[in-house]
Amino acid sequence: MARKRAPGAGRPPRGEIRNKNATLTTRITVETRQALEAAAKRHRRSISQEAEVALRAYLKRPEGEARNRALALVVNNLAENIEKQTGAGWRRDAFTGEALRSAINAILIYFAPDVEESVPPRIEEQAAKMPEELAARYRTPAGLGALHAFHLVTEIESRPKPGKMVDEWSLPLSLNFDSLGLLDIVARDLGA
Repeated sequence: MARKRAPGAGRPPRGEIRNKNATLTTRITVETRQALEAAAKRHRRSISQEAEVALRAYLKRPEGEARNRALALVVNNLAENIEKQTGAGWRRDAFTGEALRSAINAILIYFAPDVEESVPPRIEEQAAKMPEELAARYRTPAGLGALHAFHLVTEIESRPKPGKMVDEWSLPLSLNFDSLGLLDIVARDLGA
């Protein structure tokens, strides 16, 4: 008579993901398989675990235009390299923060087109509805950028705290992120 395996018996998973019960069968190129095997070996995971981690990361990748995703990757690369060189995080060390600000500015100066004298029609239409002192600042690139930055900072700082009930009084007025969960992750990672 064949012996039945005890529940939970068998080879334990090599990786952090547990309870993998669903199956996905697919064909991949030899190159993809080799890259997956190399990554699994490097991270000391099974190929299945590595594929799951990679798929999860892909599904969580930011949405948006390719140029904006590329900019996010460039900013991340600059921050990581500058922090590595200074030995300090940009959120706590003024020198590192200023170095990162200068690096981001240099990248934008290089890749963004030169400032034109004219204000985009959409900005002009919106500014026409504002008091003149606010409209004058809104019509400038620095003013528009600051408005968006401070709106986002306000949203991060005033977000509902995890575990607290969200109602019409505690919900941010406008979400810059797809979900409150993502807003919480950004706030946590910024130390806010």
